[in-house]
Amino acid sequence: KTVALVQSFYPHPNHSLMEVLFAASNARDLNASKVILVAPYLAYLREDKRVIKGECVSSKIIGDLLSKNFDAILTVEPHLHRDNLDKLFTIPVYGIDISSLLVNYTKENFRDCVIIGADRESYKLVNKLSLNPIILDKKRKDSFNVSVSGSYKIPEGKEVLIVDDIISTGSSMIEAIKFLKLKNVNCLAVHAAMIGGALRELEKYSNKIITTNTISNETNEIDVSNLIAKKLLEI
Repeated sequence: KTVALVQSFYPHPNHSLMEVLFAASNARDLNASKVILVAPYLAYLREDKRVIKGECVSSKIIGDLLSKNFDAILTVEPHLHRDNLDKLFTIPVYGIDISSLLVNYTKENFRDCVIIGADRESYKLVNKLSLNPIILDKKRKDSFNVSVSGSYKIPEGKEVLIVDDIISTGSSMIEAIKFLKLKNVNCLAVHAAMIGGALRELEKYSNKIITTNTISNETNEIDVSNLIAKKLLEI
């Protein structure tokens, strides 16, 4: 039989990685014909180049490990672009586009608001939510600090929705809110990593925080399971 192992690598990614590698190896020992990893959130992909001298490139290591233990990977909105994924993995990696779910949610709940992308990498998401999104120019200093620059015109009193693919430390969205001096703002993201006290801190600056359920979190309002099931049946 084909075996699909489901693992979203949170809240303990190191433990989860070993668990799923053991399970994949054991499935092969038990004569599985094919082993597919279903990872709604695929951890370790955020670092694709050496930023600090001497540090490891986690995405390269995880790509090698998973390629040796699985026949295919199915994930939701991976942090890296398609061409980057092809360089890291020697097996098929299927990235599920959930923009239709975000579009429907936005139309139902934020029909008349300004859509802002937290950084340039968020463009592919926000471009599907708005014809005229505002994309912020963000630079990351380290894991917990970013800076925003540029001049942006936000209509006074208008409700704002800031969009990003992941909320990790919350620093990107918090800095954007501070820089733009936003008052009536909501936050929308695909993955809710919420490291440390990120959620509680972001709540101080926003009305509402909405994420999908790729990572279990109290902010989950958009269910991606149906799209995952359909893609799994396809492959």
